[in-house]
Amino acid sequence: MITKIMKAEFTAIIKKEGDWWLGWVKEVPGANGQERTKEELMISLKEATKEILELYRQKATPETISEFEEMTAVPRHNEIKDLMARKICTDLDIPNP
Repeated sequence: MITKIMKAEFTAIIKKEGDWWLGWVKEVPGANGQERTKEELMISLKEATKEILELYRQKATPETISEFEEMTAVPRHNEIKDLMARKICTDLDIPNP
């Protein structure tokens, strides 16, 4: 059996343009934002990423889900060795089953 570990790691592309911070999440189409501060932008991008991934998850769940077994494909936070990936999981409130 081959086991692969998935990392929840996303790249924020950001820049300051005049009085605004602009950015998007490279790996998640539609996760973008515009805020007055860099900190507010990062919060906005995390929230957008979380919402879009939840929407994708809901769309990917068939109505016949009762006929299938659902399993966790992402390791628990304490099983992730990469500290940044663990922090992102925590920041995005990805459940730790």
